[in-house]
Amino acid sequence: MSTPTLVPAQLQYVMRCAAKCDAAITSEEWLRAFHYEENWSDGVLMAKYDNGAGDHVIAFFTSDGKAVIKGFDHESEVSPHARETYGVWPGMYDGMPPELLRLLQDEASEVEHVTFCYWSVDGQSWVSGNALIPDDLDDGSTWLLSMISLNAVDFTEWAKDYYEEKFDLIGESGIAAVFNSSH
Repeated sequence: MSTPTLVPAQLQYVMRCAAKCDAAITSEEWLRAFHYEENWSDGVLMAKYDNGAGDHVIAFFTSDGKAVIKGFDHESEVSPHARETYGVWPGMYDGMPPELLRLLQDEASEVEHVTFCYWSVDGQSWVSGNALIPDDLDDGSTWLLSMISLNAVDFTEWAKDYYEEKFDLIGESGIAAVFNSSH
């Protein structure tokens, strides 16, 4: 189990860059793995990584610096689908401020499809609920958080593999330019 390595503002920037690069490679939105909606809701930005195979990370960023990350690894034993009685792992959302929990209640966030969740109220640190997940169960956070904590080099390697020949539509220099642009 991992915790996000980037503070919310950094994560927001990286996810915006990844979505911008993804859009430059393909105009077909359904083929993109990274999405970024600047005006998702009043004062709230939404960013998403979705690998198209049932795994995703959704992040919400508020105008006052708060953020929430919800991830879902469809093969995880922490998944509601893997439990004897269907349901979110106990304690997953415990302690989350109501204004952030409301963001997850939107149909787009699929609140029940969760294997890990973190939030930040101070814009600097991440906290999680009181879910007691045994060490031998993988919640998917290690690999999914690495997918959204990318730099230009990491995104380039991912995009070359994911898009193959279409990668040349942006190329390494195009990705570097997006990731090195000012906020």
